[in-house]
Amino acid sequence: MPRGIPSYKSGLGYGQEIDNQTPLKFTNFQIPAVMPFTNKVSTSTYVKSDQQSIFTRVEHRTGKRKREDEDDTREGTPPAPGPRGSNVIVIHPGTRNTRVGLASNLSPVTIPSVVARKSEHAAESRYLKATPLSHEYERNRRIEKSKMLKAEGLIDENVDVSNPFDSNVIMNDDPRRMNSVPSLRKMMRQRFESLKLRWNADANATVFKYNSQSQPEPVEENYESHKPNWTVLKPGEKYIVGQRALGLQDPAAAGFELHWPFYGTMFNVKDYDDLAILLNDVETLWEEAIKQALNIHRRSFKHYSVMLVIPDWYEWHYLRDMVDILLHDMGFESVCIQQESACAAYGSGLGNACVVDLGAKKISIACVEDGMLMTETRMVLNYGGDDISLMLNAMLERCHFPFVQLDPGLPWGWKLLEEIKINHCTLVENALAVNTFDIIIRAPKEKPQRYKFRLYDEIVIPPMLLFEPRGLDWDESIWRVSKLYNPDVDDLGDVPPLGPTQAMIGSTSHLSSQVLQHEKSEDERYRAHLEKHQAAVDAWNSARQMQIDQPTPPTNGDGRLSAQLSPQQTPNPQTPGSGAGRFGSAPVQQTNSMVWRPPVMTGTGDTPPATNGASAAKSPSEERHPPGLNATIKIPSTASPPVGPPHSSPAAAVQAPNGVRAQTPGPPALTPFVRTPAPLYDVAFEASKIPLDIAIFNSTRAASQVEKSRKFLQSVLLVGGVSQTQALIPQLEARLAGLVSRYLPGSDDRVKPQVITPKDMDPRIVVWKGAALFSKLESASDLWINNTEWEYLGTRAFKERTLFI
Repeated sequence: MPRGIPSYKSGLGYGQEIDNQTPLKFTNFQIPAVMPFTNKVSTSTYVKSDQQSIFTRVEHRTGKRKREDEDDTREGTPPAPGPRGSNVIVIHPGTRNTRVGLASNLSPVTIPSVVARKSEHAAESRYLKATPLSHEYERNRRIEKSKMLKAEGLIDENVDVSNPFDSNVIMNDDPRRMNSVPSLRKMMRQRFESLKLRWNADANATVFKYNSQSQPEPVEENYESHKPNWTVLKPGEKYIVGQRALGLQDPAAAGFELHWPFYGTMFNVKDYDDLAILLNDVETLWEEAIKQALNIHRRSFKHYSVMLVIPDWYEWHYLRDMVDILLHDMGFESVCIQQESACAAYGSGLGNACVVDLGAKKISIACVEDGMLMTETRMVLNYGGDDISLMLNAMLERCHFPFVQLDPGLPWGWKLLEEIKINHCTLVENALAVNTFDIIIRAPKEKPQRYKFRLYDEIVIPPMLLFEPRGLDWDESIWRVSKLYNPDVDDLGDVPPLGPTQAMIGSTSHLSSQVLQHEKSEDERYRAHLEKHQAAVDAWNSARQMQIDQPTPPTNGDGRLSAQLSPQQTPNPQTPGSGAGRFGSAPVQQTNSMVWRPPVMTGTGDTPPATNGASAAKSPSEERHPPGLNATIKIPSTASPPVGPPHSSPAAAVQAPNGVRAQTPGPPALTPFVRTPAPLYDVAFEASKIPLDIAIFNSTRAASQVEKSRKFLQSVLLVGGVSQTQALIPQLEARLAGLVSRYLPGSDDRVKPQVITPKDMDPRIVVWKGAALFSKLESASDLWINNTEWEYLGTRAFKERTLFI
């Protein structure tokens, strides 16, 4: 061993050698005579000065960016000094419309949220991506459906199903469909009977006959003054945005596809196959909208900040990608984020309110207290104004609307359908009668014509979907995890999970009770299974006991029988010291007989049943859970007493006549029990299908206090385009009053629900107006995420710069 190394075994000190230990050996590794040496290593100054810190680098980068801005003043001129908010752009994206404007403006500019792109497959995908379905597609679908109904005997054989708009066909819709128009009319008729209102049973036939005979009339007017602004394509134009995209007479014929990037509270992941194309359409839409509305070009974005409005119920991918587009791709200076309900409360001047945003594809409900959104009161309903328009289109086809070329798949056809809905649909049930209306239709390449038509319940049933959503076709795929996002790859940072709120859970309590009922029925099946097995075991024990009690007659004398049996198998063995003979008159004692019992069904840690007649102690699981739940079923323990083998007792072996022992079958085995799994359901999706009045009531009840629920019910704020439906406020107040009187404890006549709309303001721009006011507050100066923070922190900046996380 080399000198100077102590030995820990012998306890010798330094400088002492140990002869009995193997010394260290030289290595065989060859070291070259000249080692290559890099001068860069010795002369490096990495992290040797203050200039290498992150703070100095950020400051240096900021100064460099300022010098670049000074050099690029000719390209992007900064905004001139103006009122507060003149350098803040407020963006409120929506399914159908996007509202953009400066925070210093009084009102925003509304631009349709659509991008039309040139495509070679536009004609093929016309009916797949254009929403809603076209008239031609719906006509073919109804023909196929009518043929199927006729084959099943639901339509008379003499009816010609080639015309799907014939009265004999449309009056015999499939009764098995809950969303069929006859089922909706049946519900409406029952409501009229409960309210003691008159229902005209012959009105639908009268309306159909009048509309079938109605003919168009030419209109004497200056066509040029009312001519629609059709879009004229420029040479080489590959995409168009906003109103120009909707100005196409036939996008498919022009070789364009219409793309709607937003859907409800998320991106339109259903109609896109590539995430990059979706995000590119969002960026293109915003860039063109800012350019058209505010005349601000892309090179000047670095001088502006953005106030972004997001839904109350959002996805983390949605929030991350939106901020990344604004800061990283478009190059804005900073971004501030706020939710819709809070902005609606700011815009209407209310500190406490239950905000109901009625949009095109969704209805968002949330309670705002002192300007802060209560997260557990959020609700999202998966229907809106577009569903009302589609139901109106279906009912217009059934009543033979005179303009049979109405195609909601075309932009101008959808606009015409929206005009009929806004002007004629109402919720006034007392005024229901056969009314005559007229409309001027300006179709492309045709002169304007006036059409007269009659409607009866077609004006009431479509908006009644807000309170009877059972007549809708639910699309569950939009709620599922999209194929565009991979949860294993996406890194969202340290963000809290987005689960169902208390309001959603309370709205699906009827489904949870069904799950409990299913578990209870499974418990009953398991008990019956055990009782059946116990009965089989008792029968087997009785049969074995009878065989044991019955003596076997000797065949060749008593001596031969006793010689064949061992001392342990003798029927009456002689007890030492008893004085009785082998075949004496002493009573027979079955000292080694055994009766099989099923294993005790006790789990680990449970108290076994008492054997002395006293009641057994309850296990902790029995004390915590009520009877009937799955948690009370005891699992068979591995420590249960084993069952003896069949040959261990006289009952298991019977002497055959030829002297050979015969084995009898053992006790019946316990067959395994398979439980039927409980049905699974998505809480958020199931909660999105409840009526509007029940959703508002459940949202207010999630405020955790009765007094708060009453306060929010007395201030229900309606915003959005659907809030302009005629007689919506009195209809909603009447339904909420019935729910309050039945389910809210301690309510009296003085507590009446009050539904309001913003005063002297368009309810469609209230959210944008509140966001503009919020962006100009001094207290909101710490809620802006600048470009540098987003580059270094990413999604972690949400926790420091937002109020709702």
